Amino acid sequence: MIKINYFNLKSIWIFLIIFIFIILNENIKIVISSPIKELDCHDIFISHFSSNNNNKYLQVTVINPQGVVSFSRDAISYITKGNYITNVKLFPTVFSNGEQCVHSQLQPFSFDKKKISFGDRNGIIISPDGNFTYKPIWSTVGELKFNYSCDKNIYYGWSKSHFISFSFITDHELGSPCTNP
Repeated sequence: MIKINYFNLKSIWIFLIIFIFIILNENIKIVISSPIKELDCHDIFISHFSSNNNNKYLQVTVINPQGVVSFSRDAISYITKGNYITNVKLFPTVFSNGEQCVHSQLQPFSFDKKKISFGDRNGIIISPDGNFTYKPIWSTVGELKFNYSCDKNIYYGWSKSHFISFSFITDHELGSPCTNP
């Protein structure tokens, strides 16, 4: 007859319970310590490609190799048929070398010296695969095209020694009427 040692059996059960508790505790720690995943910039980028995403604006900044900075902001729209985002309006652009005297101080980015970027739609084409094409009529190097990199809501890239950044905003176009406080 086999004699069961009660002490050994009890020890095995205690060991099993402790082992299970440790395993469960580690799994709970993993679940608790795992942060809730935030959407990354690529997820946010893709969210702009839907037909209910009208009334958006795009803000574009370009720095050319000579250090001249251009800034523009205007309305964009998602084109369902082509599955891309494009400019809707002319995208007026101001430049850091477009200076004007304001209150006896020389100021860059004069709105009086703005240039129109596009004569029609498709001056900007943003594809869901990350291709960004920018064809302003004031450009001396022609079309600027790149695949974007991103950080939060700022998308950027290089093309023909030009640094280009863009971001989706819900603000207003450049040169909107305002009132003085």
